Amino acid sequence: MLIATHSHAFVGDLPVCTQADPAPAGKLVLLTPSREQFFAQLNAAIQGNAYGIASCAFSRFVGQNQARGRIELPSLSPVFGLSLTQSEHNDLASMLSAGVLSATVSIVTEQSGNVPVLEIRTHPDADKEILLCAHICHLRPGANDNASGVAVLCELLRYYSDSLPPVRLIFAPEFTGMSAYLATTGVKPIFAINVDMVGGDPALTGAQLELECSPPYLRHPLQDLLTELFQTAHDLDGRVTAFKGYSDHALFACKAVAVPAVLIGQSGDVYNHTDLDRLDNLSLDQMENVCRLLARFLSKARPYYELPDSQPTSEQVKNTLPFNIYNLLNACDTEMAADIRLRLSSDKGIYARLQRAWLATQWHQESLDDTWAEKVIGSLNQTLLQGK
Repeated sequence: MLIATHSHAFVGDLPVCTQADPAPAGKLVLLTPSREQFFAQLNAAIQGNAYGIASCAFSRFVGQNQARGRIELPSLSPVFGLSLTQSEHNDLASMLSAGVLSATVSIVTEQSGNVPVLEIRTHPDADKEILLCAHICHLRPGANDNASGVAVLCELLRYYSDSLPPVRLIFAPEFTGMSAYLATTGVKPIFAINVDMVGGDPALTGAQLELECSPPYLRHPLQDLLTELFQTAHDLDGRVTAFKGYSDHALFACKAVAVPAVLIGQSGDVYNHTDLDRLDNLSLDQMENVCRLLARFLSKARPYYELPDSQPTSEQVKNTLPFNIYNLLNACDTEMAADIRLRLSSDKGIYARLQRAWLATQWHQESLDDTWAEKVIGSLNQTLLQGK
């Protein structure tokens, strides 16, 4: 977690400077702690030909612990990035103010690694299946995000495989892996459950378990069955929420895929996207309870396999795509893109608002009473139309 995603390789000694240095070329730039200013400062460092940046903007205190936050640089970034704790930032800032400071850096990257998409089917000849998926962030995932979801589905298969109805399990890189899988296979399950972060101990992480529903236009009787089981499973102490559209759950709601799907996951984990997302913050009891919930649901799901499908026609889904925040930022003008990044840096819910506005235009839903999100998506749609 110390090295930022998409960091450029570098080996050697570098002078360290602050983001106020008018000549950052060939230096390691210590950015201010401001999350709101991070992307502007990063762009300034890149344009100034800096070799790297160091920042504590995405780090935080959790009780007495300091957690390094996740930093994502642009793809093919020309710089490397280091995520610092607040104390590390303060120490470097103090040293800089006292005199000249240099850093010895050794970052070697390898682009040949890959994370495969793993598919397991309990009934390979079945023409109707329920899809269960858990994403793999990377080769060293966080314990809760999302090794916990992968572990629960592995245990479900290990303990209950003999009694399961036709089920397809998919383990894949988050979003990109599932998107590629759906696009290349054309798989259309009758229902999907995305298991994403289900192991955080509420007493340690502050996380609460949630069942996130499909958008209203994809509601399915299987969702009602799972909701009833979820709400009566008092050992889970969870809540049911409306569609938000995070992670792989977003793909199923896209009109081009159009699969009724729910997400079982947690919100509010204080360690999420930090280097303190570790095994000792998990609750094995909760993970076992989620596994039992899924087993109970699947044991009652067989009659629902016979319900008629109601998939959109090929003409209805023509020219529809999943929501992609990077495509959105690339399509916006500089001012709008900066505004979106600023909002996202302080409120993850901005992503959900944009996602819902995007889907509303695809499904021709009524206004969401979210003027800002609808304006942004309207601008994106206009750009896409002009590009055709």
